[in-house]
Amino acid sequence: MSSPRPRCRCGGAVARTGAPRAGGRHVASRCDAAAQIEQLTRALALARRAGEPDIARQLALREADLRDLRERYAAIIAERDRQSALLAELATQLTRAHRSVRQLVPAPAAAVPAMEAR
Repeated sequence: MSSPRPRCRCGGAVARTGAPRAGGRHVASRCDAAAQIEQLTRALALARRAGEPDIARQLALREADLRDLRERYAAIIAERDRQSALLAELATQLTRAHRSVRQLVPAPAAAVPAMEAR
């Protein structure tokens, strides 16, 4: 009596040597590939369903980061404008101080001839 032929997971007969049948009717590697494709398709569908909350969470985090960056940028621009105004005010005050000092202290060139007259 001969032993029954081994069967693939799908129920197709496999050659006695354990190798796929060469006649083309059933090849175990094709069956395995089809099973793997089906398994991966199911895993991908589960990952997509599980990933939907992650996508929403990532979008919320991205929006929060964008809002934070906009606020920080607005604060930096306001600080830069305030500093520019202070620098302009300082420049006018320094110009006034320079004029006042020039009026109080005579120019060195004017002081030299006065000393020679002695």
